[in-house]
Amino acid sequence: MRTSITTMAVTAGAALVLVPATVFADPPAGKGPNKAAEGATGVTGTTGTTGTTGTTGPKGNAYGKRCQGVSKKHVKGQKGTPFSQCVKAMKAMDTGKTASPAKACKALKAMDKVKVDGKKGTSYKMCVKAAAKMKAAS
Repeated sequence: MRTSITTMAVTAGAALVLVPATVFADPPAGKGPNKAAEGATGVTGTTGTTGTTGTTGPKGNAYGKRCQGVSKKHVKGQKGTPFSQCVKAMKAMDTGKTASPAKACKALKAMDKVKVDGKKGTSYKMCVKAAAKMKAAS
C-alpha cells in the first residue's frame, strides 16, 4: 500500500514539473500564432518585402501617430474632435485627395482660434506640420 502511494506521489510531481515546461516552450518555426519562420516573410525588415528599414514615420495607415499632441476634446458646434479632423487630413494627404497640407487641415482652422497653454502651437499648426512631413516623406 505504501509503495503505491509513493509511486502516485512521484508520478504527480513529475507531471507538475514536465507539463508547464512543454506548455510554455517556444513553438518551432512555422508553427504557432505567426505560422511563419522568423525572417522568412520580412517581418523584421531584413528581406525588404514588407517595408523599408530605417524609415522615420509610422508604417501603414497609422495617421493618428502623426497627429499625436492634437486635442481629443470635442469643440462645440464642430464635427468631430481636432484629433479626428487631423487624422482625416492625413488620410486625404496620403490618398492624394489634396496635395496641400493647408487645404487638408482646413477643418481645424475654424476649431482653434486660441492657442491652448501647454501645447506647441494650435491644432491647425500641428496638423499642417505633420501633413508637410508626410508629403516630404512620400
